Amino acid sequence: MSQSNRKYENSFRYIGLGTEIPCMVIVGVFVGNLLGQQFGGFWSTWGVILGAIFGFLLGVFNIYQIINQEEKERNMRKLQTIQKKEQEAESD
Repeated sequence: MSQSNRKYENSFRYIGLGTEIPCMVIVGVFVGNLLGQQFGGFWSTWGVILGAIFGFLLGVFNIYQIINQEEKERNMRKLQTIQKKEQEAESD
């Protein structure tokens, strides 16, 4: 993969991460609003607020999982590079 393609791939990945939380909050507010319309009373106000908070927490949790996965992949690539260098050193 060329350097410019890698740059674009990273850019799209970070754009995706940047939109993760706002999208989850919007979905949470939408669901909370639907609960408010269906049940009224307590849910009319707190449904939107709790939906936004729940969406935010889900977004943060999802980003946390993505970051952990990328860190594992990076560590695996480092380990493979080290093992490859060790094999080359042994063969010399």
